[in-house]
Amino acid sequence: QRMPTEGIPVSLGRGGCQNNNADSFIDNTFNADVTTDIHSFIKKVKPGGKILDVGCGSGRDTLIFKNLGFNVTAFDVSEELVKKASEKIKAL
Repeated sequence: QRMPTEGIPVSLGRGGCQNNNADSFIDNTFNADVTTDIHSFIKKVKPGGKILDVGCGSGRDTLIFKNLGFNVTAFDVSEELVKKASEKIKAL
């Protein structure tokens, strides 16, 4: 039996965020320059392909992947972080 994510590149977040520090985590990570990491990662993905962003944190990488035309599914264990990151991205 195949895993549902088999063949889908996975972006693993660097983690460590909890519900009680979501604002500071987003403030400290959203605008970080991850250009080198992103370009290295997307070489492994077909144009317009699927990406599973595990531990999406501030939503920074998710937004970059979406803006580059990828089909992104993202999640994080911190409900508060997901809520605040979603609000930030919608406000852009």
